[in-house]
Amino acid sequence: MEAGSKSEEEHLDSPYPHVDLEQREASASPKIWKYLSIKDILIGILVFLVIALTITIIAVTAPREAKQPGHQLVPSALCGLPCPHHWIGYAGKCYHFSKQKRNWNSSRSYCESHNASLARIESEEQEYVKRLAGNHDFWIGLRRDPGQPWKWLNGENSTLRIAGKGGECVHLDNEAIAAASGCHTELPCICSKPSACTSSNCLSAS
Repeated sequence: MEAGSKSEEEHLDSPYPHVDLEQREASASPKIWKYLSIKDILIGILVFLVIALTITIIAVTAPREAKQPGHQLVPSALCGLPCPHHWIGYAGKCYHFSKQKRNWNSSRSYCESHNASLARIESEEQEYVKRLAGNHDFWIGLRRDPGQPWKWLNGENSTLRIAGKGGECVHLDNEAIAAASGCHTELPCICSKPSACTSSNCLSAS
């Protein structure tokens, strides 16, 4: 008993009485850290799996959406240039303003030699054409037989208001007003044809 009491007294009298307590806590701490480490690892694995699954879903669904007709895009480089050199693109068409003067029939033949036709100018295009035409008159693809309605080259009736009664062919004057002239009159002409690269099949429209 004296030995035991002496031992306890020595321990209490020791300048470091907390050493034994720290040793006991240290012996228990590895189990705690082991438990926390496993928990952290499981959380990390779960987060990784979620991210990997999300990336996989995006990688699989994106090509399918791109192949659908509504999402199909063709780079403009594959379409070639929208319009030939010296032609101007506007609203899906290419326009060429020939300054050489010809009669209406010769102007029609000239445009056809360039795989185009005398331009069909609707009312919404008149202001644009006016800016390009400057102070010139230009033949367009509108004419009529005597006493008949005005028709475009494809046979459709025109809704343009035609000024004057001077002939059976139509030109745009320097105010972009459609006016009747004699078909033998020599004037510059406007040719037009569809753009080679439109917004329906390319990334950029003409």
